[in-house]
Amino acid sequence: MLRFLSLYSSINDKLSSAVLSLGAIIVAFVVLALFTSVVERQISGIGYTWLNDFPPLLLPWIVFPVVGVLLRYDQHV
Repeated sequence: MLRFLSLYSSINDKLSSAVLSLGAIIVAFVVLALFTSVVERQISGIGYTWLNDFPPLLLPWIVFPVVGVLLRYDQHV
């Protein structure tokens, strides 16, 4: 049983690292999309509307997986 818990904890640690990395990648993509939208709007005068609509669509993909990891480490607000 102790060996199973050790394996389970190891898998959980790796999964937590993967989820936090994915969350960081999504946040970086959101920032890049908004920055690109602003630059394009300043240069051409018109911007792609999907770049403005994309970050709110990605918000649940950031929040829900990362909340599980933060709760596990007791780092939630």
